[in-house]
Amino acid sequence: MAFINCKMCGGTMENTKGLSVGVCSHCGTLQTLPRLGNERIATLYECADRMRRNGEFDKAAAVYEKVLAEERTDAEAYWSLVLCSYGIKYVEDLKTGSRVPSINRAQSRPVSEDENFKSALKYADEYQRELYENEAKVIGGLQKSIEGVTLQDAAFDVFISCKEDDKNWRRTQDSVIANDLYNQLTHEGVKVFYARITLENRSAEEHEAYRFAALNTAKVMVVIGTEKDYFKAPQVRNDWSRYLLFVGSSGGRKTVIPAFKGMHRSCLPEEFAGFYAQDVSKPGFMQELIRGINKLVGYYEAKPLAEGTAGVNANVTAHLNRAHQFLEEGNWYKADEFFELALNEDPENVDAYLGKLMAFAHARRREDFYNCPEPFDTNENYRIVEKLGGEELAAELRGYIDYINERNKNEYLAGIYNKAVSAMNVAMTDQTYISAAELFKKVPGFQDADELAEKCLEKAEAYRKNTIYTTAMMQMQQNGLRGYQEALESLEKIRGWRDVEHQISICRRSIDEINEMIEADRQERKKKKASKRRKVLAIVFGALAVVAAAIVILVLTMN
Repeated sequence: MAFINCKMCGGTMENTKGLSVGVCSHCGTLQTLPRLGNERIATLYECADRMRRNGEFDKAAAVYEKVLAEERTDAEAYWSLVLCSYGIKYVEDLKTGSRVPSINRAQSRPVSEDENFKSALKYADEYQRELYENEAKVIGGLQKSIEGVTLQDAAFDVFISCKEDDKNWRRTQDSVIANDLYNQLTHEGVKVFYARITLENRSAEEHEAYRFAALNTAKVMVVIGTEKDYFKAPQVRNDWSRYLLFVGSSGGRKTVIPAFKGMHRSCLPEEFAGFYAQDVSKPGFMQELIRGINKLVGYYEAKPLAEGTAGVNANVTAHLNRAHQFLEEGNWYKADEFFELALNEDPENVDAYLGKLMAFAHARRREDFYNCPEPFDTNENYRIVEKLGGEELAAELRGYIDYINERNKNEYLAGIYNKAVSAMNVAMTDQTYISAAELFKKVPGFQDADELAEKCLEKAEAYRKNTIYTTAMMQMQQNGLRGYQEALESLEKIRGWRDVEHQISICRRSIDEINEMIEADRQERKKKKASKRRKVLAIVFGALAVVAAAIVILVLTMN
């Protein structure tokens, strides 16, 4: 009997030879099973399934292709390619506890027209075919809901993709650059898809719908990477690999702009060859990138100057007007320079100090303070504005700061919470569930973190006990005294779990029976040994008697 990982939850399940479907003992899902012709095929499936569950769909598909290179009629391998094509992950329905598919790579083509789906049906038996067709209907329903959202929303002009968090769950530099680019493009009237902001108030069910809408309609995709591996992060790679398919069929109406830093252009993924790449560390990078994007999307809207500029003379007014123009263009250095010129002539000009603060915070208008990544109350210009600008302006700025602090706190908590949810969804062992629980415990009281922490610990305990139980079952199959003794020792640790009490009684009965057999065998061997000894003694004594008789006869004859 072989063991495989459940393609829904990742738990270990039995794959009895000859069966094409089975039920996972962990999540209770009825599912199709692969053909495990040899150990290599089993290893390939284990590797590919793990990649798919982690969202590395392209890598997983490459491994499933290796399976088909050896087993061309394996229906499960073809179905697995379908799952990769549509980015299918199985998530737990918190209401029912069952595993349901979620689409992470929506396609315009229905599942029924997918060639791999047709091959899966061709080589499937009747049990597999029924499950494939039923699940294809579910995926089709999800596709329609995604298309519905796509049709309802206006088209996006630009799609920004980047790795949001590093390995320590901290926000990446890529994310900061993406946020700045999003703000500047949005201010100029460009409709931008940036998941961190665009999906912020969307339900999890809507995420893929909006992502697909953006991939389908955006004229430009900007892929940001300050480290080589960030371009290959699962979500980032999924974004640009899917978008390249749209680029190929767009007739030149779509393009990709890779934005890199700290590496040579040759380090970019080879799929970006032929696209114009931008170096983030290059002076004027942001302005050049925005100018290029505006040309590609086909419009540029000039913005009016900021209202309310004041000055004591014509020079101050001119300097302030010019400074606000630079603010509108996002040229923060020049804006600060001209605000400083205004202060040279009017040292107490509140508008100039406020302008310097806006340049520091990269805010084109006051309301852009909301988008500042960190509070700005430590800046010297803030303290001057607070002192000279009056209570109303001071209250307005304090409101921005309070908003930023609250937003950052919620983002921090949400970041840990989301990582915990992701860790929980891909957990396959007791230790990975415990790790997820520890993450939830870092955000007590946030959403349902406390409840999910308990759930993870329950899952961890279940996995721990199930591992002990499975090991004990394998030990019992050895049908030997030592195997039953080791199994009994293991089962004693998880009394009350599943049918452990019944299995303990089997072990004890088997141990007693084996011991009785051993004792009976020992007694039998003892009897045989005693009998053999008596026979030997009889022969010896008989021989001695013959010799003695011969001696007596000889003596009598001689006399």
